[in-house]
Amino acid sequence: MRDIFKYGGIVASVVLIAFGAASIGLGAWGINNVRDNLKLEQITGTPDMTPAAIKAEGQKAGLTGVTYPSTSVAGKTIDTGSEARVFASYMRIHALEATGGQTYSQMGRFLDAKGNPTSDETKAAKDPKTASRSRTVFATSG
Repeated sequence: MRDIFKYGGIVASVVLIAFGAASIGLGAWGINNVRDNLKLEQITGTPDMTPAAIKAEGQKAGLTGVTYPSTSVAGKTIDTGSEARVFASYMRIHALEATGGQTYSQMGRFLDAKGNPTSDETKAAKDPKTASRSRTVFATSG
């Protein structure tokens, strides 16, 4: 009986070591995969992607309850996961500015006859040629 526990412990140790090594390998692969894909996208931060500039833009647009980035990516090539996360936070603020502070899920699905967003399909403007409803892609409110 002692031998079963002895060999069982050895087998369990080997299995755990293998899982640990595989986890480290997958993590390294993930880091390289993210970097390779970011390199393909050739993303560069715009000049307003500094904490001071984006905060001024957000305040000018009247945004409230927004968390502003604390790191600059202005003029930098975005080639790591952490830089991509910061870049995305700047993009979110730009999107909120463009939509009057609305998130994508809050935006109307259609445009009415005056070009204002609406989620009421019956109020949506119709294309005179196709008679299809006018859908918003990224309409600004106001």
